[in-house]
Amino acid sequence: MRPSLSIVGFLADQPMSPRGERALAIARAADRIAHTELIVPTARGVIGQRARQLTRIASPFMLDRWEPEAYWILSRRQSSPDGALLVGFPFSAVYWGARWLVRNGVRYVVDLGDPWALTLPDDERMPMGRLRAARCERFVWRHAAAGVLTTQLQADALREYFPDLPIIVRPNGYRSAQHSQWRARHRQAATGRTLRLVHYGNLYTSRVAVVPLLSRLAQSGRWERVVVTQQGKDWTGVLRGLPPNVLVEFARPDSWEKVVESAGNHDLAIVVGNRNPAQLPSKAVQYLTLPIPRLAIVSGEGTDALTDYAQDKPGWLVLSSSASTETAASAVAAHVQRPWSAEELLAPAEESWESVAGTLVDLLVHHTMKAAASSSRMPAVHRPIVAAGTSRPR
Repeated sequence: MRPSLSIVGFLADQPMSPRGERALAIARAADRIAHTELIVPTARGVIGQRARQLTRIASPFMLDRWEPEAYWILSRRQSSPDGALLVGFPFSAVYWGARWLVRNGVRYVVDLGDPWALTLPDDERMPMGRLRAARCERFVWRHAAAGVLTTQLQADALREYFPDLPIIVRPNGYRSAQHSQWRARHRQAATGRTLRLVHYGNLYTSRVAVVPLLSRLAQSGRWERVVVTQQGKDWTGVLRGLPPNVLVEFARPDSWEKVVESAGNHDLAIVVGNRNPAQLPSKAVQYLTLPIPRLAIVSGEGTDALTDYAQDKPGWLVLSSSASTETAASAVAAHVQRPWSAEELLAPAEESWESVAGTLVDLLVHHTMKAAASSSRMPAVHRPIVAAGTSRPR
């Protein structure tokens, strides 16, 4: 008889989101060995979006805008799978999923991509749920069989609170690109008076400031101009204030297949690190499938997750946003002018979703089903930490 697994992933109905993609990949891998149920929100489309917008009225109490759905879907659930995985963000689905599983004596693993409340830096404020978040998170981790985080810095911070909790560090995987579309671009030192950079995805203030570094590259004298293609939104005007010889071109987001196909029109693909050094921009993983070299721009103020991830991966150059003009220009010029081959830029197989999802399913089985088989665990009864002090969120 095949065992049963439940995966709570409230962004799985948004498959292009990093957390949604992760939940879907793990569910597909788990389905090969077990009856797998993927639990997602029930409110779809415009109705669901409007309902979630209304929850901001109670933002000090609500963990996030998905909490009403998480409560109704999970709080009275009676099924008892052989094991479960809680994928967050959203955090409310992780909390109410944990309550359901603890009540039914089911072992579960928590997989978080972002810091929640306990490990959030002092200079960051939670947009919602600050009156309950820390207590809810403590409940989740206290009863978890194991935790999965995407960076070592996050794991180190969580171990200060739960030193005995098994914690695994595993970033996202990448979606494979067709090798027939790959074509390395060889730029020679005698050409290339224009430096062409491209950034895929949105920009906003939580990212490291990039204007100072881009300005120094443009003013170094190595290039007549710098062209920055921003394929996505610049929500907060991150790219304002650049010198006249920097041209910013905005383009609509495209499918990744088309991104890979047209990447050779650029010299470097840039990833902008987060101001919170413990967070890894998920696009850094998918950038491994590009047929051009990559540049990671980090704060340089200490250890950060993007540097840790990129420094041993093919095709990456890591630069501090505060690097001097000569240091930055020399490093970028050398990186661009190197005659990269497709083999040198090839993404490591162990970073693919197939490998990552398989590893996570193995961990899930080990810490839930196999652990449950060797020891019995009695259901515990606990009072839930509800929003606004009522038995039902408003």
